[in-house]
Amino acid sequence: MKLLVVGIDALMPDILFENINEYPTLKKLVGTGAAGNYDGYVYGYGSHDNWVSMYTGLSPEENQIVSGKFQPENRLPRLYDYSHRETIWRVLNDHGYKVGMWKGLVTAPPEAINGYMVSGELPFDDYYNDPEIALEGHMLVEKDEYLHELFVGEMPKRKDPKSPTEFGYTWDELFENPNLVEGFLDEKYFEEGYQYLKDMLDYSLENIRRVNEKQKVDMFWFYFGLLDYLGHFTMHDNNKTLVKKAIKDIDYFIQEMINIFQPENILVISDHGQLPYKDYFPNTSEKIIREAFGLSDDCIFPKNKIILKARNKGFMTSFHSLKGTILYNGKEIKKSTIQGTRVIDIYPTILELFNIKVPEGRKGYIPDIFNKHELVNKDRKLGDYLPTFNEKVLIVQTCEVNVMNSYFSKYFYQNRFKDIYVLGQEKYRDIFLAGDHIKGFISVNEKYDKSKFVDIVVPYKNNRSDEFEFISIK
Repeated sequence: MKLLVVGIDALMPDILFENINEYPTLKKLVGTGAAGNYDGYVYGYGSHDNWVSMYTGLSPEENQIVSGKFQPENRLPRLYDYSHRETIWRVLNDHGYKVGMWKGLVTAPPEAINGYMVSGELPFDDYYNDPEIALEGHMLVEKDEYLHELFVGEMPKRKDPKSPTEFGYTWDELFENPNLVEGFLDEKYFEEGYQYLKDMLDYSLENIRRVNEKQKVDMFWFYFGLLDYLGHFTMHDNNKTLVKKAIKDIDYFIQEMINIFQPENILVISDHGQLPYKDYFPNTSEKIIREAFGLSDDCIFPKNKIILKARNKGFMTSFHSLKGTILYNGKEIKKSTIQGTRVIDIYPTILELFNIKVPEGRKGYIPDIFNKHELVNKDRKLGDYLPTFNEKVLIVQTCEVNVMNSYFSKYFYQNRFKDIYVLGQEKYRDIFLAGDHIKGFISVNEKYDKSKFVDIVVPYKNNRSDEFEFISIK
């Protein structure tokens, strides 16, 4: 098989690379391949947005899938919302390659492809309980119905994190006395979620093995969303105990997938990372957090923690972060460090691996990871065909922090190779600097050299047109 893609939602590059000796399969792949962290898109770092951009090589705005919704109809997205966009599987099919897609996010309802598409999203809570796309099982098109005969075992049932009532409290009581959570919110909270993740890996592995024995493909794309789910409810633990255990199981799973498919090349990728809420507000008082955090009214603030009341009534303790994990390995790949890449670069890089010309209208680049003499898409090589790297831009704070973060995201989205600095209120220094796409901070009371910046901009949102705009004042 030419390429195995293992997509692990929210595989956190900091935890992975800082503890790489704990993960022998990934350590070997990193040691002999091309690896690093890279940038997801920035509309809340939404998974739906990012994975569809990988499938199409187009931005969230071009796909009209932004902040996890298909914008024209303000609902959860479906495959048919973007299936006309020359998806990666369609391009490969058109060039004679068979593709297996397994539980890809936003691949429901499935479509008939040369190969097979196993889809159906997990209904994590009522928000995702959409019967056209979500079920605790598999969705198949008619031509792939035979796969049902190959599946064995029961798909593990979703586990929900415990709510306050299961510990003898109400949310109102916890809002009155947040430190009550210290008696039960420990490293074992949501152990059931870890076991659910492990069981789902085992279930998936056995059924993937059986399907592969029956139907061979040239590219197999596996998606797994439960590390993201687990992380949201366990990142209060400073040791990240359950997340690290889960990555060990994922490491074993990847090795078994390699054993099954014997791929010439492998891509391990996440769409973003994840960080505890408290890491976004370092050395910050509750008063300042409440000023800066748009969700603070739904949070409790026990000592050294920030906990959000989740939709499913569990204790949510982390956000998505901008930086995701990326790792290529194989006979086509040279040992290297990947820097400066973004979600839309996955599509052209995979097509380059298959020696296929990238369709028109794509803006992604190809990182310098290939050991072949000349690229088919040589005009897209990262480092050779780029605007200037690392030009400094200063953005002036004009409003509250959570709104400013929307401005930074928009600017970063439009200017991927610029370094963003903030001119703002000193009390928010550490909060601004905690953002992955912020390179530096200058207090409004400091003197600074304007000549160091290629532009100084004042952002605002035009509420009549609902557009973000940036006025240059340099």
